[in-house]
Amino acid sequence: MISERLFVRRYLSFWHDALPFGEAFVRGLNARLDMHVAQDSSWGGETGRRSAVAQLAAMLFESGDPAEVDLDEAFERAAEALGVSLEEKLNAFEKFELRRAFDYLAQKIDRARVVFRPAFAGCGIVSPCEGDYLLGETLYEMKYGWHAFRAVDVRQVLTYCALNAASRQHVIGRIGLINPRIGRHVDLSLDEAAEQLSGSSASNLLQRITQFMQEGAPSGL
Repeated sequence: MISERLFVRRYLSFWHDALPFGEAFVRGLNARLDMHVAQDSSWGGETGRRSAVAQLAAMLFESGDPAEVDLDEAFERAAEALGVSLEEKLNAFEKFELRRAFDYLAQKIDRARVVFRPAFAGCGIVSPCEGDYLLGETLYEMKYGWHAFRAVDVRQVLTYCALNAASRQHVIGRIGLINPRIGRHVDLSLDEAAEQLSGSSASNLLQRITQFMQEGAPSGL
């Protein structure tokens, strides 16, 4: 079995067939959000460090007010969980961005109502996994990069929805993407997203994805 993150990055021929309007959908989404993101950022470092900071952002929102947390210690724990070796502690701007990200998430997602890390049973070649935030019937995927939303982000949230369609663990009627680092988010109904991405209904699209999982998609496509 493979992780959902690997599943959405492999099998590009399948994804292109299943989501023929995917790139146009994402371009339109980013244009509506005015996602013209500058490239000068505190994040010019190595991939492992970027992953650790993103992990820390998620941990802080789940655990509570970052003002009450030792950020350097929490950063080390996040890096250790990812198996990342750190050369430097958080710098002042990274700490500022983390606090700003917490404030943005708190404004957009009600911590009193949200389900953190909703679990999804595996299906076919895809292992059991967790999403980011389930608020009511809206499943949010959180990104922390200094870039616009990408097609792979949409594929990831759809993969969670497909797994849920197979297991019926949650009620999901909407999907969302949120990037607290640059202050952008969007959500729309699952039916609307499926129509714009594939020209079909949500139920048909999700069934197509789960069928591909269950048929044991060949490796490396």
